[in-house]
Amino acid sequence: PRKVADRLYGWSTLIAAGLAIFQLVTIPLVTPVMSTLPEIQEAVRRPALVSALVQLSNGPLFAGEGIIMGVGGFGYLAGLTSVGVAVMCTGL
Repeated sequence: PRKVADRLYGWSTLIAAGLAIFQLVTIPLVTPVMSTLPEIQEAVRRPALVSALVQLSNGPLFAGEGIIMGVGGFGYLAGLTSVGVAVMCTGL
């Protein structure tokens, strides 16, 4: 089971890195689609960069949640989710 979990983390990290690189490469192609105004295109660039970087954490976190569910750690997962929601609300 440990090797399977390690493999799952590895694959999810690789896929997340691939998606992040894809998003970073396509930012110049996507921003003109949002608007024809250069100011809007520039304003869209930074959030697109942030979303690409967030992808790096999404893959391993998603795999980790699945592993925690698989071992029956629902209380621990609920606690982590509550902390995540609290941090998000504080940031808003």
